[in-house]
Amino acid sequence: MTNLVVTVPEPDTPLLLYVAASEHAVSAVLVHETSDHKGTVQRPVYYVSEALSGAKLNYTEIEKITYAVLCASRKLKYYFQSHEIKVPTSQPLGDILRNKEASGRIGKWAAELPQFDITYVPRTSIKSQALADFMADWTPLNKEEEKIVDQPWTLYTHGAWGQSGAGAAAILIAPSGLKLKYAMRLEFKATNNIAEYEGLILGLNKAKASGAKTLLIKIESQVVAGQVEKEYLAHNPELARYLAVVRGLERRFKGFTLQYIPRAENSEADKLAKAAANNTALPEGTFYQIIEAPATESLPKAFSSVLLTEGEDWRQAIADSLNGKTTTDDEAVTKRMEARARNYTVIDGNLYKKGVVQPLLKCISQTKGRELLQELHSGICGSHIGPRALSAKALRQGFY
Repeated sequence: MTNLVVTVPEPDTPLLLYVAASEHAVSAVLVHETSDHKGTVQRPVYYVSEALSGAKLNYTEIEKITYAVLCASRKLKYYFQSHEIKVPTSQPLGDILRNKEASGRIGKWAAELPQFDITYVPRTSIKSQALADFMADWTPLNKEEEKIVDQPWTLYTHGAWGQSGAGAAAILIAPSGLKLKYAMRLEFKATNNIAEYEGLILGLNKAKASGAKTLLIKIESQVVAGQVEKEYLAHNPELARYLAVVRGLERRFKGFTLQYIPRAENSEADKLAKAAANNTALPEGTFYQIIEAPATESLPKAFSSVLLTEGEDWRQAIADSLNGKTTTDDEAVTKRMEARARNYTVIDGNLYKKGVVQPLLKCISQTKGRELLQELHSGICGSHIGPRALSAKALRQGFY
C-alpha cells in the first residue's frame, strides 16, 4: 500500500474525522483534503484506536461510534481546538448529542464535546484507499439482518399513587443487555392513571435520547395500554391530553409495540415507582428526578431539580467582571474580583479557565460539576478513586 504517510494540515482548514467500531474496538482517523490537477485527495493526519474491555464491550453500536468521537477529541485535542472538525457518519450522532434529554454517559459525552467546532455530515463516498481499508477492517461482519430491521429496545414503565404522593418509573434495556433505571416523584395532584402515563412518557423520552428506534413497551396499567393501542377511548379529558403527548412522542420512533403485563412481571419498575412516591431510598444507579408540572404542560419546564440544587452561578460574577459590569459599590471587592477574573476568558459566550501550559478548561456550574464527578466515580464504568485524583481526572477531561 502507498500514500499512507501522515501529513501536516494547513492552519485553519477543516478536517474530516472518520470513525468506526467493531465488537471489541473503536477507531478514528483524522484526514484533510487537498486539491491538485488530479482532483481532491484525502490525506491522513493521525490515527487513534482503543481496544474495548470490561463494561465497554456492552456499549450499543451508536454508543461505540459516539465513544470513538470522544476518544479522538481527547487524544487529538490540539487538532480539535485549532480546526473545524467534520464527522461523516451514517449514524444520527448530531441529534443524539444535541438532545437536551440525554442522560447517563451519553449526557456526559454531550456536555464535553460542544467545546469543539464539530459538525456531523452524512457519509457518502470514501476517496482515500487508506480510509476504505480502515473502514473495512473495523466494520462488524455478519449483520445483514440488523441493517434491515433495527433490534428493539425493551421498556418497562410503572406509576404509583398513595397517601404519601405519586411517583413514576421506567427501566430501559438495550439490545446488548445494558439496563438504565429512571424514577421521578410527582409534586402535583395526580391519579394512578396519570402516574402511569408519566412513567410511559418518561421512558419514551429517555429511549429517544439513548438512540432507540424501535421499542417493546411493557406496562402494568390495562387502561393506559388499551388507550395507546386504540382498544379503549380516552373519555377523561386529562387522560386524552396525556394520550396526545404519547402520540406525539410515537412519531419520533420507527415504531413501538405496547404490551400489558401483570404486576408480577413488572416488580422492579413497581419498586422504583413506589420508592419515588414514598420519597424513600432508591437503588444505586437510578436516575432520580422531581417534577412539579405534568407532562401535558411544557416538558422543558417540568424538571425542576435533580437531587442537588444550587443558588447563584459562581461563573456569573467572573463573567460580569470580564465584561466590565460591577454588582457592588465596595471597591475592595471589585478589585479582588478583577484580580480573580484575570485567569479566565470568555469565548463565544462560554467562560474558560486559562493556564500557563495547560489548554483552556471549560467552566461548568456546580450542579454540572457534581454530576460529572458522580459519573466519573460511580457506576459499572466508573473510576472508584479518591477525591483529589477524581478532581484531577475531571480537569484532564477539559472542565473546571
